[in-house]
Amino acid sequence: MRWQYFDELEADFQEYYNLDIAQVKSERAARLLFQLPHKSRVYTAISPANTWGWEEVLANKTAHLLELLVWMKTKDAQKKSPRNKPRPFVPEFMKKKTKPSPINNGSIAAYSEEINDILSRPRV
Repeated sequence: MRWQYFDELEADFQEYYNLDIAQVKSERAARLLFQLPHKSRVYTAISPANTWGWEEVLANKTAHLLELLVWMKTKDAQKKSPRNKPRPFVPEFMKKKTKPSPINNGSIAAYSEEINDILSRPRV
């Protein structure tokens, strides 16, 4: 941490402990590092998702539900197939990056009867 996130670590130690990181022994610095809050500069540099706590998640969910309630009163929402349904806001750093599964790499799901039918066909 001292090498990769030195600036963030120095600022956090100054803010939370009023200590100069350069003057603190490594063992003590390691113990203090793990006591820093999750919204500290070091932890947000490691994982930007740490900037959102339960308060932000709850506020985001509340805002989305309010948008949904307002939208439900529109003519679009009354249609059989509404188009402009509000979507919840998801910050870029919280979006899940989907990797192609080694099991399902472009294949299509099928029922076992369909698979048995395909396998029972004569092979050329």
